[in-house]
Amino acid sequence: MGLSAVQRKRKKTLEEALEKEKLGRRIHPKLISEYLPEYLAICQAEHSKRTYRHEKQILEDFLKFCGAQNLKQITADVVEKYKVKRVHEVSKSTVNRSNTVIKAFLNRAVQLGYLEKNPAQFVKKLKEEQRQIKLLSDEEVKKLLKVCSPRVRQIVTVFLLTGMRLGEPAHLRWKDIDFRHSLIHIHTPRDSALLNFEIFHGFSFTTGNHLKSLAAFPNSVLPHVFTSAL
Repeated sequence: MGLSAVQRKRKKTLEEALEKEKLGRRIHPKLISEYLPEYLAICQAEHSKRTYRHEKQILEDFLKFCGAQNLKQITADVVEKYKVKRVHEVSKSTVNRSNTVIKAFLNRAVQLGYLEKNPAQFVKKLKEEQRQIKLLSDEEVKKLLKVCSPRVRQIVTVFLLTGMRLGEPAHLRWKDIDFRHSLIHIHTPRDSALLNFEIFHGFSFTTGNHLKSLAAFPNSVLPHVFTSAL
């Protein structure tokens, strides 16, 4: 004979209570003052120095804002309020990156058994405005190169003809330039990936010669191409 409606309700209530008690035994309350150094040590081991410093700054600012002493005191409402506060200070894309760091901080706490669930799990990203990238016209490029010193002109030319990001020429080494196959190899410190930039038409005859001519400058014996100029 099956269970009555009352018995089924009691059984369900008992199962829920047992599950809640089971979860409670698995969760170990953690002070933020203890967890933050632990988490930052993990970040330092897994990420670049730049990323580590960035995440550390975000988390310290967020935790100062929320004023929580224990991880369980961090709620979705607190994360939302911090998001609103940051919108008035920085761009929406920066706010979204900050939220990603906070979610990762809380996700790791869940994995380590310090939280039952991530309170920021359902905090939505802000809709970012699509900015149009302004491209220089041929005339603007000529004007730019005209006002550059001979040394800086080499760097600007590499930017224009390869599409490198701002920090990449600073790490450009002579051994990364393959004049034979018209390629520049970039090793990104963030994820150790290798990016290959094709030396566009005209580079081998113009910019390539400019790069080779840098040997006439002081410190040309150094492994980096533009170290003394950046």
